[in-house]
Amino acid sequence: MTWGISPWGLTPWGLGLDTAFTMVSAYPVAETIVRVTLSRAARAASSIVVGDALNPRSWVLVGDDSGLSYTVLSVRSVGMPESGTVFELLLLQKLGPWGKTHTLSAPYLVTPAGVPLGSPSTMSVQGCVAVQAPLPFRSMEDFAKPQLGDGLDGAVFRVGTSGDYDTDSGPTLLRKLFFRRISSTPGSFFHLTNYGLGIKVKSPITNSELAALRADAQDQLRREPEVDIAEVSVRRGSNGTLYLMLRARLRKTGAVVTDNIPIVPPGTGVSL
Repeated sequence: MTWGISPWGLTPWGLGLDTAFTMVSAYPVAETIVRVTLSRAARAASSIVVGDALNPRSWVLVGDDSGLSYTVLSVRSVGMPESGTVFELLLLQKLGPWGKTHTLSAPYLVTPAGVPLGSPSTMSVQGCVAVQAPLPFRSMEDFAKPQLGDGLDGAVFRVGTSGDYDTDSGPTLLRKLFFRRISSTPGSFFHLTNYGLGIKVKSPITNSELAALRADAQDQLRREPEVDIAEVSVRRGSNGTLYLMLRARLRKTGAVVTDNIPIVPPGTGVSL
């Protein structure tokens, strides 16, 4: 005898009319996901059969204030093991904010024996807005690559006491990042459209260009994520050398970084 769990056992001959088939709860678990709990197992075998819980068209969700009819993209049964009483509806549109209500109904939903959903057959669903805690600011690091001082501008990665490569951070890294910016050609990086100042070796800079140079260099320095406040000035030495003088405050530590970068030696153009 298998009437207890067979279709015969779930018809009026068994438990079909003795246990109510209703909605128990409905609430959002994400901006586009609603979890529904039923009092007993629903038919859940096909995503295209009318009245099946896995069929998105078996569910109707409407915003009470907006009147918006939400599109149910898919339905899945949840629970361990799957009991056929808990389902999650994936929506195309995001739910309204908290405080806004939505009405969920399932007018065609039935049990495996074909018993339709009874009262209560609708549920009020609160809105939902995703809230993400701000991530802590993490200082940037880069591989340390000190100059060799061989007159050929050579450099080499340095291995520390831990056996791993040493890294630069803080003021040392900021000087390196600023140097990269002023020496990079604008547009060199597809994803960084405003990156680079484009100062080239032996490229002359006239006095009329100094104001624009200072403004552009300051703008580049302020774009660094590490930088909170930054100022750049231009100074020409007594021997004709042109300097970019930077002053910046680091966002995380509050440390102030200052540096003078010579860019034009006397009598020529730019030298980096």
